[in-house]
Parts: sequence; C-alpha cells; structure tokens
Amino acid sequence: MCVVTGWGRLKEGGERPLTLREIHVPILSTTTCNNFRHYSGRMHTTSMICAGFNNGRIDSCQGDSGGPLQCQNKKGVWELQGVVSWGIGCAQPKFPGVYTKIYAMKPWIRTEMSKLRPKRN
Repeated sequence: MCVVTGWGRLKEGGERPLTLREIHVPILSTTTCNNFRHYSGRMHTTSMICAGFNNGRIDSCQGDSGGPLQCQNKKGVWELQGVVSWGIGCAQPKFPGVYTKIYAMKPWIRTEMSKLRPKRN
C-alpha cells in the first residue's frame, strides 16, 4: 500500500477538509489501468502509474493535484513514487487515480534542480 496526502475535496464536488488528509491505496498494473474497462489507452505508460481500487471507494480528488504518492521500497524506506495528476471523477469504480511517475521524470528533475545551484565565481 502507498500513501497519498493532500488538502483535496473529501468527495467529488464536496467540501475541502480543515486538516491534511491521508489515504492508503495500492499501485495497480499499467496493463490493468490502460485496458478497455478502465482508461482504454489514455494513460501514457512510461510516465504514468495508477493507484486506487477497482471498486472506487478511496481516491485522491480535486485539490490534491501535485501531492505525493509515497510507497515503501523493499527495504522499508519511504520513497516518492508519484505526483497526483488526473483521473475521471473521484473514487469512481474502474477509474483509479493517475499519477506522474517520478522515476520516469528523474532526468528532467535533475536537470531542473541543477539550474538552481548557486554559481561559483
């Protein structure tokens, strides 16, 4: 299970929470998320992952975009695996949340971060 935290709506079109919220969701296979019963090929498989439940129930929602999807690696260390990106509604059956895959963006992140380093004279 992975953890998503955010200040997004508690349900689709609902109110925003007064406190930071946390949900626990499993990573789903890209094949499952991109099949005809789910996103029908709309997911870019090299840069996106999906997490959630086939029956809906729990999901990130409006206002959570940009928030972290954190998972424990095999050694038990927490890692940032994704960033909340998009989905169809909130907690809709067969439409789990879609996240930008951090690993796929690592070269771009490194390039951009290197631009922030102070230049030495």
